[in-house]
Amino acid sequence: MLSDLRHAIRLLFKSLGFTLIAVLTLTLGIGANSAIFSVINTVLLKPLPFAKPNELVMLWGRSPETGGRESQSFPDYVDFRDQSTTIRNLAAYTEAATVLGTGAEARQLQGVAVTSDIFAVLGVNPVERGVAVRARAHVEVRVGHVRGV
Repeated sequence: MLSDLRHAIRLLFKSLGFTLIAVLTLTLGIGANSAIFSVINTVLLKPLPFAKPNELVMLWGRSPETGGRESQSFPDYVDFRDQSTTIRNLAAYTEAATVLGTGAEARQLQGVAVTSDIFAVLGVNPVERGVAVRARAHVEVRVGHVRGV
């Protein structure tokens, strides 16, 4: 067995180019597989970090012109929320942008405006997660991470 191993090592060093290409190919293959598995594990296999992720659904409307899906209006959200007998909690969100700073230091920030039911829908406590909320009427106008909480 030991002589077979010595013979294999001699052959590998005899054709060094083939050996290097084989090792490089194996290295790249193993690295690519690890990266792909990490992405698939994070996106598809791990459960969402919410209380009951299998009960989360997203409601969409259907565009009469294109037949494609589109988001609902706020009055539609209120109707769904008030009239639904099968949905325990319902929240709405929309993308929102704002400008931070003035003059040359101004930066545009992207965010999300959500309704106040978002925490009940996701089953999270905002205080435990370090989230600051400023509410106006029925709609949350800003949700962001607070450092040091």
